[in-house]
Amino acid sequence: MEEKAGMEILHRSLPCRLTQDERNDRGLSLANAMKKYGEVEDEKKAITSGLGANLKEIRADLNRLSEVVSTGYEKRDVECQKQVDLTLKCVRILRTDTYEVVEECELRDEDLRLDLLPDRDE
Repeated sequence: MEEKAGMEILHRSLPCRLTQDERNDRGLSLANAMKKYGEVEDEKKAITSGLGANLKEIRADLNRLSEVVSTGYEKRDVECQKQVDLTLKCVRILRTDTYEVVEECELRDEDLRLDLLPDRDE
């Protein structure tokens, strides 16, 4: 604050009418700020989208691993052997690593036709 012969000078922020040049200048500043805001917003969406996809992938892996740890089992590709037993009229699928029967089904009469069975020469 300044004082001059009984007067105190102070400053306040008050509305002032813009000249046309000032108005044009603020318009250009506004347009540039809007453009920059849009660019940053688009960049944010791209980053967020990428992160969202990454999180979804990680979440799926967490769920799968959690299930494996919880049950003590996981699905793996295991070599199996198909055995046809004509005496018992059934087909068995056995694991070749443990020889455990994983599937067994009865042969139907139409399955027993000789033309459907493998050649005996094989």
